[in-house]
Amino acid sequence: MMAIPQSVFHSDAETHLTRSRLHIRILALRDLVRRCVLKQVSPELLTGGVFQISFGMKFEEDGPVPVPETDSASERVIGQLVAIIYNSMIDGTWARFKCCALPTCGWAYYDTTKSRTKRWCSMRTCGARSKARRYYERPR
Repeated sequence: MMAIPQSVFHSDAETHLTRSRLHIRILALRDLVRRCVLKQVSPELLTGGVFQISFGMKFEEDGPVPVPETDSASERVIGQLVAIIYNSMIDGTWARFKCCALPTCGWAYYDTTKSRTKRWCSMRTCGARSKARRYYERPR
């Protein structure tokens, strides 16, 4: 009869704990980015301890690109988000990041409109809900 290693019994709990920690870090990053986009806090807070990822530089024709140096797939995802934020601050597009005007939404989006006046992440869902709510709240 073959013995089952003890690590088999603990791997699910450890995996769940690791995912929970990662989930907390991602939520903290999301909250911090949202507060920065809404201009409630300074983007300088992004350098805080929410994530501690080392970056290398990849040189391309368009210029250097920060690349997260980690073996963890989840850390790479967080690192890529941080790199996107960094690049948007460098190239001046950070001001186009906005948060949906619908209070129950919570999504951030990139405003691609020429006038920079987009209010909702999606006109089909949040924009339609907001307009419908205003319509039904009107006195008749």
